[in-house]
Amino acid sequence: MTPDASRRPLPGALVNTTLSATLGLGVGMIVRHGSAVISGLLIWGPVVENLLAVFLPATLVRFLPFYAGTQLLAIESDLDSTEAIAVALSRPHRALILAAYAATAMAFGTILLSRRDAG
Repeated sequence: MTPDASRRPLPGALVNTTLSATLGLGVGMIVRHGSAVISGLLIWGPVVENLLAVFLPATLVRFLPFYAGTQLLAIESDLDSTEAIAVALSRPHRALILAAYAATAMAFGTILLSRRDAG
């Protein structure tokens, strides 16, 4: 039995990986210390976003960057609440959310890097 095209995780995984790396590059240009960027981004997804998911309504949680990226993988969880399932976004919308975070980080990073290293 083959899954339909909307449930295949590979395209979502490629988009998630690409946009997450772009987001990391943008944050790396904003924050000058590489270890702070790596530590911050590794802590943000599994710790901060999961804590926010407990306290924020599902209508806001779906707009968090790594939550949207993880949902691109199209992996269903038994732990998802009925409210989260009801307000779930489509995969293109999830990709756009993560792309917006990545583009914003890259734009700010480019501006800051050009001003700091201008000469």
